[in-house]
Amino acid sequence: MRLQSLSDQEILTRIHHLAARERSLTRLVLLHLKEIERRRLHLKQGYASMFDYCTTGLGYSASAAMRRVKTARCVARFPLVDDLLRKNEVNLSTIAQVCDALTEKNHRELLSRIRSKSQREVETILAEYRPCAQPRERVRTIVVRVPASPVRAAGDVAGSNVSGAGWNMRDGAPSVVATAPASSDGPPLPLSTEHCEKSDYYRNGSGDSPTSSEERVTIPEHVEKRSLLQFSVKQEFMAKLERIKSLAWHRLPANPSLEQVFDFVMNCYIAKEDPAARRERRRVREDVSTENVKTPDRQAAAQHGGSRGRYVAAALKDEVFTRDQGRCTYVGATGKRCTSTRALQIDHVQPIARGGEGNAGNLRLLCAYHNRLEAERILGSMGNPTPRGLRL
Repeated sequence: MRLQSLSDQEILTRIHHLAARERSLTRLVLLHLKEIERRRLHLKQGYASMFDYCTTGLGYSASAAMRRVKTARCVARFPLVDDLLRKNEVNLSTIAQVCDALTEKNHRELLSRIRSKSQREVETILAEYRPCAQPRERVRTIVVRVPASPVRAAGDVAGSNVSGAGWNMRDGAPSVVATAPASSDGPPLPLSTEHCEKSDYYRNGSGDSPTSSEERVTIPEHVEKRSLLQFSVKQEFMAKLERIKSLAWHRLPANPSLEQVFDFVMNCYIAKEDPAARRERRRVREDVSTENVKTPDRQAAAQHGGSRGRYVAAALKDEVFTRDQGRCTYVGATGKRCTSTRALQIDHVQPIARGGEGNAGNLRLLCAYHNRLEAERILGSMGNPTPRGLRL
């Protein structure tokens, strides 16, 4: 059966049925592994361990095999685990996380606490059962290797000799175009050929085939001096960190590293509190006369008491953000509300193009994905599937 021929409801019904079957089959696999180990059938089959049997004999990856072996042994020790798996209140990953901490004394309490919890939440709960000493703050200088990047060594292009290095945009990312002057004996050679090696760029099917005058090479990796920071923080600190990620989602890269988040916060503080920065802002305010010129949307908002136009005042944005509790307000067909607190945008319930106003009653918070979905639903027939929301 072609899945494309199924209706939306049929697809959703089938995936729920398949997921239930998958969980049931996984549980049966665990029970079989438990019995195989009890009878030591893996040894009789020539495997030295259950891990070897699962990876070599059954074809599981190392991580998948380890999760199944540890969970099967946990089921053998504590039958309550099997009951939780049957009810879909825990999964392989969470049981594999806590199995080493389970004892006859604490297993009922610990298993009860991890029911329907995410992996991050389970880690937090598990830490209470494995207290450690306060780690010492540490700052250490390290030198790291920066991976080599593929570059293109080009010879004569369109009949002209180009030497030196330039930039070539490919798939939105720049790559160095390194060339060498042509010799009398033949075409130009790649720069530093004694340190370069041919890349797998073309061999892995991700690029075009090289020509006689153009080939893909890699620049040797280089090292960079960095600092390694280690310190422990309170839960309040982590809550603030997550809050910053949510509020600054449009000013941070996707899945930002801790370094990027801290760098963003430090830059914001310096820009606000540094005397030189404040002086520069005052100078700009005094010198730039266009600062007081209002855009058409702002003029319309002023004339209609802030109720017309796409411009939404900062105070009104804050009111909507607080009212909607800082999370997406989209409610699905089953009544489930989106839980996203990131990528939030101010959306007009009734679009401006259809006479909607910019008051609080017509504004709501939507994440970027549901904002686009609503835009396609409402404005798709008008040929404008672009998200209608305003970033906070």
